[in-house]
Amino acid sequence: MASMEKIKSRNILRSRIKHNLRAYKKTPKHIDTTKSLSNYGLVQCENDNGKTLSPLEFFDLRMKDIWRLNRKTGIVIAFEWIITLPEEITDFDDELKFFSALREYLCDCYGEKNLMSLEIHKDEKTPHAHALLIPTVKNDKQSNLRPQLEKLSAKELLNIAHIGNWHKNFQSFLDGKDIVCQVQTGITKSNGGNKSVRELKLETRIRSLERELEREREYNRSLEYGVGYEE
Repeated sequence: MASMEKIKSRNILRSRIKHNLRAYKKTPKHIDTTKSLSNYGLVQCENDNGKTLSPLEFFDLRMKDIWRLNRKTGIVIAFEWIITLPEEITDFDDELKFFSALREYLCDCYGEKNLMSLEIHKDEKTPHAHALLIPTVKNDKQSNLRPQLEKLSAKELLNIAHIGNWHKNFQSFLDGKDIVCQVQTGITKSNGGNKSVRELKLETRIRSLERELEREREYNRSLEYGVGYEE
């Protein structure tokens, strides 16, 4: 139901933002433009003075308050959750409740000030949400050289336990709000679920290959439609 991708460059982040906001020079064929007006967002970025900012402007502003390693490459600067609307939700009011609950859940997990955008797409095969976030944790080694209260660390934030429990915790969050739908938890047969460890590993491998293929397609589309991986 949900998958997460790490983003290691500002150019790729820019590309993801353009995709999510449908800021194409030429719309890719897989997008049904007759349904694009049904897309909507649930996050509006602002500075301290209340001025509206684009997600990329908000990211640049936010990074001024975050300590990060002084390294140009290899650092995860953002991450994206893609969450599919459960098939049992067909009514728009229930859809809005689900995605609003998702927004609240993401803010609880990662902090509202780290949520750059949450765009709902209804012009592709299945309704889904794209959530772009900044991975920060408490800076436990503050000093004169690194006075920021937070530091950039996907390694600490997005650890195996967190990712492994994400669906289960989201399901509990939805249950607490009386939102009736089933989120894929990944619980194995030995733990009372309906899938074996082998089946789950195979599914994980398939999803990994699908994500790699989709990244390659996205890159090719960016070249064809001018989304931009430029410097």
